[in-house]
Amino acid sequence: MTEMLHHWVSGEANRRSDATAVVLGEERLSYGELEILSNQLARALKERGCVRGDRVCLLLPKSPLALVCLLGIYKADCVYVPLDPAAPATILAQVIIASECRGLLAAASLAPRVRELLSQPGLPALRIGWLGSPDQSPGPLPVAFRFSDIGTLPGIPLHGAHRAHDTAHILFHPTAGGSLRGVTATHANVVSFVEWARKYFRLNATDRVAGHARFNQGLSLLDIFGSFSSGAELHLVPPDGQLPSNRLMGWIRASGITHWSSGSLVLSTMAKLDAVQPWDFPQLRRVLWNGEVLPTAVLSYWMKQLPHVEFTNLYGSAEAAVAGACHTVVSFPADEAEQIPLGRACGGVELLVLDHNLQPASAGVVGDIYIRGASLSPGYWRDSEATARAFPNIAGLGRVYRTGDRGLRGHDGLVYPAGRDGDSVQSGGRRIEFGRIEDALNRVDAVSECAVVAVPGHGTDAVCCAYVPKADDEITPDGLRDHLGKLVPDYMIPSRWRAWDELPKNAAGRIDRLRLKETWTRDGIDPA
Repeated sequence: MTEMLHHWVSGEANRRSDATAVVLGEERLSYGELEILSNQLARALKERGCVRGDRVCLLLPKSPLALVCLLGIYKADCVYVPLDPAAPATILAQVIIASECRGLLAAASLAPRVRELLSQPGLPALRIGWLGSPDQSPGPLPVAFRFSDIGTLPGIPLHGAHRAHDTAHILFHPTAGGSLRGVTATHANVVSFVEWARKYFRLNATDRVAGHARFNQGLSLLDIFGSFSSGAELHLVPPDGQLPSNRLMGWIRASGITHWSSGSLVLSTMAKLDAVQPWDFPQLRRVLWNGEVLPTAVLSYWMKQLPHVEFTNLYGSAEAAVAGACHTVVSFPADEAEQIPLGRACGGVELLVLDHNLQPASAGVVGDIYIRGASLSPGYWRDSEATARAFPNIAGLGRVYRTGDRGLRGHDGLVYPAGRDGDSVQSGGRRIEFGRIEDALNRVDAVSECAVVAVPGHGTDAVCCAYVPKADDEITPDGLRDHLGKLVPDYMIPSRWRAWDELPKNAAGRIDRLRLKETWTRDGIDPA
């Protein structure tokens, strides 16, 4: 079995050097080119003082060059820390400071963002790899090397000192208190998951895999290394195709995508737009989704339109490398009220449903969901207390990850979702279930996505709803209350509403409900 993530590219370069590895529009790199360029970049990092275990932050748009950098960071025995180019400079600076970053690889196309970033207080001394034209300056800090310097270095492999259980990457996401938390993963964690995924999804060299997820989300690792481990082509979704639009659909057709991993929001929005034609995307073989629960009605829509496609629900988080469970839907849902199962454990891990005594819950009994096994993260970067809380050692089970999700194991052996901790409140002796409210709001055509949370008020918790209106739609809270009043009891209608351009997401691509709660509290809005 492959030991290090970059070994897949090296192996494919030896076997099929000219085969296409990564594509973005007219740009494409073969496996041979990807291997040579990443070897050269690794040498540039080494020659500029990066040593084993140094964190190197990556601030580039999604591109073939970004993949060169990711692999070069690994080959230099360093730790990959992706930065989201869309994030505010203050957040980017927090990631750099929290990761104790030693190097920054930045794109010339993001020069204004880099200058803004470098003006933030408290940044450590950085070795900057400036990947752009020589007439563009990143600002006040000196540049360690430029892209033009890389081509002068040997393209032969380095002798790496990193081993399988060394840290491969850190994915940072904000916490409820406004600080950042970094989920670490080793090469062995991700390799274990990808080896299983490659076999389960039957990925091979004929596949054209859509690179849809952001690089700071765990799902991107499946896109990237699922492709490289099987010799497939990784087709990066262009910037104007990120949203569920006609451009995205046209890109899937034109690229001949066969394997598409997506957030459930994208599938829901495209279904609301009725954007998919019968037997559309003729070359598409499988669709995976993760993140929020996908309404069964949405899945029914997709399965009806694309009967030639296999649909799989992935469940998990960055704490379990990419996912801990999956379920491939083998038949059309008979009842849209039925829940889509989380499924069974992915290879190399176990999916546990435990009761309050930390014993296996009986079939049909709701308990807490835990994951354990080879893909489990070592924990949170420089945060032993949070690691101890999230990754307890349980007698008889060993080290596990407490997902915060609730679930039950059906008599068919599959695990079904049953909400999250704190996803309901008692009011006047009646239970308000947030999942039921969200499911009702997701049926409203004018809503792209939504989340309901409870925010402490004066002696009681207030039910607050954050929602994203569909583009060009002027839906108001009063309009949403009217819609919701037809679907749920009056006592379940939220008391506070707020429209967002986009709901915050964590490293797993799921809605970050803790940040939503913190935002209501921080802004001084009385939710009572």
